[in-house]
Parts: sequence; C-alpha cells; structure tokens
Amino acid sequence: MAKKLKVSVVKYKDRPHWVLRWTDPKTGRMKTKSSGEIRRREAERAAARHETWLKEHKDDAPPPVTWEEFKEAYLLDYVSGLSKSSLSIILVTFKHIERILKPTMLSDLTGASIATWQARLRAEAGLAEATIGVHSRHLKASLRWAARKKYIDACPDIDMPRKAKKGGKMMKGRPITGEEFDRMLLATPKVVGDDAAPSWQRFLKGLWLCGLRLAEAVALSWDSDDPVSIDLTGRHPVFRFRQSGHKAGTDTLCPITPDFAEFLMDVPEEYRHGRVFKLQAHSGSRAPMDKDWVGKVLVHIGKAAGVVVDRGTQSNGKPHVKYASAHDLRRSYGARWARKVMPPALMQLMRHESIETTMKFYVGRNAQDVADQLWTAHDDEKSNILVTLGECTPESPIKKESLEVAKSLEHRTFRQHARQDSNLRPAD
Repeated sequence: MAKKLKVSVVKYKDRPHWVLRWTDPKTGRMKTKSSGEIRRREAERAAARHETWLKEHKDDAPPPVTWEEFKEAYLLDYVSGLSKSSLSIILVTFKHIERILKPTMLSDLTGASIATWQARLRAEAGLAEATIGVHSRHLKASLRWAARKKYIDACPDIDMPRKAKKGGKMMKGRPITGEEFDRMLLATPKVVGDDAAPSWQRFLKGLWLCGLRLAEAVALSWDSDDPVSIDLTGRHPVFRFRQSGHKAGTDTLCPITPDFAEFLMDVPEEYRHGRVFKLQAHSGSRAPMDKDWVGKVLVHIGKAAGVVVDRGTQSNGKPHVKYASAHDLRRSYGARWARKVMPPALMQLMRHESIETTMKFYVGRNAQDVADQLWTAHDDEKSNILVTLGECTPESPIKKESLEVAKSLEHRTFRQHARQDSNLRPAD
C-alpha cells in the first residue's frame, strides 16, 4: 500500500529557515526543501501549498531543483555524518562553484561548465593539480548523490586532473636542517612578540621531536579522554588516538620516540593536565587558536627565518615560493628516524596506512646519505690495502711510499675492473 503523501516542517539548528520534508511515494525516499520562511506558521502554509502541488503533479516530471535546494539537501542528508575536515573541504568546493559559475539551477552544472570551472581554478586561483583533483572528486561525489536522489538524470562527465609524471617531485616541501630550525627559533619573537615567544618556541621544538601532524599537535593533551593524548601507563610513553582524533578514524596507540619522551618528562607532574602545548596569542591578535591560524603563524615564522622549502611556478604562470611549515618539521622528523630504524618501524612512527607511502617519501630518498655510505666504503677499502702492504696500521701514520703504492694499486685495479666491465676490447 502506497504511503500517504504528507509534507511536514522541521527546524534544524544550523539553518535559518524551516525545512519542508516528505516521502516521495514513487521512490520511498525522504526529500527536503527549504520553505524560505523563518516563522513556523508561514512554513506550515508553505508546506500545505507544496503538498497540494505535489498531489496535483504527481504524474508529471519532477520539478527542476535549484542549486540552493540541492546544496541544503546534500548538507543535511549526506554530509552531516562526515568528519569536520571533510565538511570543510566540501564547503570550500561549493564556494568555488558559486564564485566562478554562479549556478541558479542544479542543471547548470554540465560537463562543459565544470571543465571551465577547473580551468579557472587553475588560471585564477593558481591551485595545484592535486588540490583541483580533491575539489573535483568532492563535486563528483555530490552530483552522483544528486543523481541517486533523482534531482538530476545523471552525473555529468567530470575529467579528473592528470597526476604528476612518475619520477617527479612528490613532496610539496622538504625536511629542514638543524641550522634552519635554529633560525626559526630565533625568528619567533619577531612574529609573535617577546611575551608569547617562549610558548611558540616550545611548540616548534615539540613539532621537531614528535612527528605529529599540525592538528594532532594542537589537540595533544595530557588528559586520556581527549582525542589525542599522552599515555604514561605502560613501560614507555605512547600516543593515544581516539577515533575522532586520528586521520584513519580508528582508536590506536602509537610509539613516542625517546627524545620526545624526555621532552615531555621535563614537565612537572602538577602541570600535566589539559593541552600539552598552551600557545599564547601575540599582542593585538584576537584570532582563535585553531589549526588553520596556528599553521599560518608557523609559515610566517618560516618566512621571517628565510627558510625556503620549495620554489616553482604556479599553474597560472606566477612564481611560487613556499616557506617552512609545520609539515616540513614532520618531514624532518621522518628523515631523521629513517636513518635509525627499519621501514616497518618508521611506518608506525609516521602512522602511514601502507608501507608503500613510507618507502616512497622517506626511505632511500636522501642522495647525500647514500653518497656518504659509498665514500665510507671506498675509504675503508683504501685503508685495507695499506694495512695489507704491512706499511702501516689504522692507528699509525701513513708513510709516503706506502700511499704511493696504494694509489698505484688502486689505479691499476680500477683499470682492470673498468676493462672487465666494458664491452669494448682494445685493438690488436
């Protein structure tokens, strides 16, 4: 038996207008539509009018959906269950759509118009291909949802931006050196002021040692009930990630390196409550101490210190200079520990979902480290040649004659190896 058509009104806390809600008798799916009214009585009258219209046109094609109706329904029905970070990206995607395309109806979004939108993101905003890809995927997901809800006949074709060629640069920044980190510490008072500088310098040192992502470090707490906390109940301190505080959306424990553990243990027990990093706002600033604002302050510190981690040209042809950020401190952490532990252990430290990510970004990518190993092996071989000649020991001075003999032997050995490895043969 078909369910009776009834349009009701409902009020959502984050919406200024009352919302009309009913079940489509054909599909059995819940549908919503803004009433455009802020008073309940006026919204109920709008619901009665819409119910009458639906009954009179039940055999007609569905009315065209406006962009605002689609956006409101999508945010209420689908996006409400996503994480805050995903919601933030979707809202930015919709803002880009409204700024560039200014759609009135949902049907205004066609394959051609979306291609124009992508091109203008590239040319006007100078967004990277990866960023345009993120917005394109979110838009495509929303239009697929609209097609499932019968708001449109089908999702338009959306071409995803091409990925970078294999072998290209994978990191947007780079690990910074110890000298560059010291410059950032020295530059901190210029950015945040002398009074706030100690709290920010401590935060920088923590980022250098802990390897956390910026949002995780800002949220890091001594209290076990918080999304990201320090657990001191075991043999060694560990990070405890609740589902809401972990990028992978799971509850987990992760190891803490000994140097960061020592950093934490320097805090007296009576102060081990609340946030681990209590940042002070610099004078005159009223901005909230959230992840985005903290990240901008750290970039200003990197710029004041003159620490450039990347140079290039934007997709719109304008030059681009990237200064050290919080994620470059995380890259430094990964690069340091890549020299000390095996890839599976590094994967746990970096909290990557797959070993491929760890291998791709941190293992075997430092050419100078590999060169150091080659030169060390080369010098050891030379030293062994001298010891074999009996003219010196590793602890005794090298005699001039022995050194000349070793060089001659080394040169002859090189020539023999070169001829053995070559496909060329000397002319008879």
